[in-house]
Amino acid sequence: MKRSDITLHARHRDKLQALLAHPRGHEGAAYMLLGKSEIAQDPWDLEPRTRYTSYEVIAIPQEDRVDASDKHVTWNTNSFAQLCRRAKEEGLVPAIYIQANINERVMHKKILSRLSRLDISLVTQPDDDGLELARTLAYTKANVERRWPCPDQIGSNCDILVCDFEPGIEKRYPWSPGEATAAVVLVLPPVSKIDVDQIHSALPDALLYRPFRPETCLAVISTAWDSFSYHRRLNMRIAQLDDSVRSLRDVERAKTILMQERKMSENKAFQALREEAMERRMQISKLAKTIVDNRRH
Repeated sequence: MKRSDITLHARHRDKLQALLAHPRGHEGAAYMLLGKSEIAQDPWDLEPRTRYTSYEVIAIPQEDRVDASDKHVTWNTNSFAQLCRRAKEEGLVPAIYIQANINERVMHKKILSRLSRLDISLVTQPDDDGLELARTLAYTKANVERRWPCPDQIGSNCDILVCDFEPGIEKRYPWSPGEATAAVVLVLPPVSKIDVDQIHSALPDALLYRPFRPETCLAVISTAWDSFSYHRRLNMRIAQLDDSVRSLRDVERAKTILMQERKMSENKAFQALREEAMERRMQISKLAKTIVDNRRH
């Protein structure tokens, strides 16, 4: 199945927020027109993708609105039919944006469940904020290890590292840049003139600013884990693609060697590789690498 995504421009996001804001938390809706483009091969996952981009945000006319509460929103769709006709004429895609009143307790429960399975290393000063953060993390039932003062090496044997920021903190990581084995959440002081470049050098997945609320901490840390996990999957995918390219290169080189040594055609050389791999019960790529390595020596 072809994947699809939507890019929402900042000005359209702001307009949606303004249109759908309600003092009583009622659900709301608005119309959108989207541009559409077909991507033959996404550079990240190498898969085809349909990409929609926000073109215009349109308020539902007041006369079409029927009812709304914190659990539903209804309206007459006459205006949407008009929008569909316009979209067809202009080569756009009509859409409806509905802002649901998401149950915060359900979201909070999901975050707790996600974090409860992880190992978290907490390296923060034991002041009021640090103690509150420790209590918040303990509430998740995650395996939390507290360390202070900051040791020479941090971030090993854990899934998430939460630590106070200091210039050069990245030198204490046990990994090389771009090869992180844990999500990194940096804790910043409330008023700071920290050089942004110094923060970027630490390569954090998320930032926490003192003072902070418990619910904010959990949301930020959970987001950091999501970001880290996503990029780790991408890196694994890239590594798999690199392995595939190397394997194909070895197979081509092995075929060339057999063609030269046995005076056979390319098809027969590949057939010989496949038959020998089956006899040895090994992957053809591993056999090809063995042939190439033996030729080098």
